[in-house]
Amino acid sequence: MKTMQDIDVQKIKSNVGNQFEAVIVLANRVREIRAGHLGMTGRGLNPSLQAMLEVEAGDIGRERLYKSKNVKKKS
Repeated sequence: MKTMQDIDVQKIKSNVGNQFEAVIVLANRVREIRAGHLGMTGRGLNPSLQAMLEVEAGDIGRERLYKSKNVKKKS
């Protein structure tokens, strides 16, 4: 089973763009998982770990940056 120590933070940043956008993408995904959305990496994981594994694997990316109702996509 993977742990937080197994996460490649550099890969997460490169999949999203930069560390600031990665925080927003991860926070949005954690909210979705906590609201009951199914995870792509399996069940029973901590929502934060699950979100990081999904971004690290490339399953979730920059497209989630503008999914929040509070953030508007730039034209």
